[in-house]
Amino acid sequence: KTHRGSVGALRMLNEKFAWIGGLGVLTGFIIVCYYCQVGGWAMYYVAAYITDVQTVWADPMAYFLGMLGANGLPVGAIVWGIIFMFLTAFIISHGTAGIEKMSTILMPVLFILLIGLMIRSCTLPGASEGLAYMLHVDFSTINGTAILSLGMGVMITYASYLSKDDNLISNTGIICTLDTLVALFAGFMIIPAVFATGIAPGMGGAFGFATLAGVFMAIPGGQFIGMLFYFLLFFAAVTSSTSILEGTVAFLVEEKGWERKRALVICCIVMEIVGLLYLLSQVY
Repeated sequence: KTHRGSVGALRMLNEKFAWIGGLGVLTGFIIVCYYCQVGGWAMYYVAAYITDVQTVWADPMAYFLGMLGANGLPVGAIVWGIIFMFLTAFIISHGTAGIEKMSTILMPVLFILLIGLMIRSCTLPGASEGLAYMLHVDFSTINGTAILSLGMGVMITYASYLSKDDNLISNTGIICTLDTLVALFAGFMIIPAVFATGIAPGMGGAFGFATLAGVFMAIPGGQFIGMLFYFLLFFAAVTSSTSILEGTVAFLVEEKGWERKRALVICCIVMEIVGLLYLLSQVY
């Protein structure tokens, strides 16, 4: 309705609620700081699965901690994090056209990879326990944390780029349907494979890198499947980082009058510095 970002949109609807939009911008800023580091980890692991998978599998947890700097300055993780941030900035630098082109190319690839890996995971011996785990509903886990990401203001910013002729009802239906499908596909891709190899889900960030390395090591074609998984993780991270960063850049352009490229460069530099502190805090 307002064709503005989260702060401007809420201000135009009701002046006293503008600060809520500001919280969305701040939340997105904080998230991108560590998102780009995790995206760099995914790229690091793609390269590792192509060139040196046996070292990863020799001791998955030691390899993960070594990447984070347990044996010294994590140069590799720092470099890949910077590369990931650069890719995010490159996409954003082309404005909404860059984001749209990226989504047009990456989203179909994401779906194809997800479906392929999901089918492979669900057909592993012992995957039935994982399927039962996925389909079990525990309503006690639905709390404030579970819905926190709704407040980032990204959807308001993206909606501000739509024309008056776009149908918001149908767009909302498509977005909610596809988002739910991707979440379910990801769950059915990971959880059955984890249970099939006798590993319990959990462990936070280490689960996606150290624990799943043990899963890939234990299944046929594990090197190729692992490479695809981390490539998929990279896709998911870069599509998320571009959308969230756009909210922060749009705020600086609309509300502060900054030139777009200046806003993008300064945001990326500050986010990378904060992200490096996050990276180093994992071990030091």
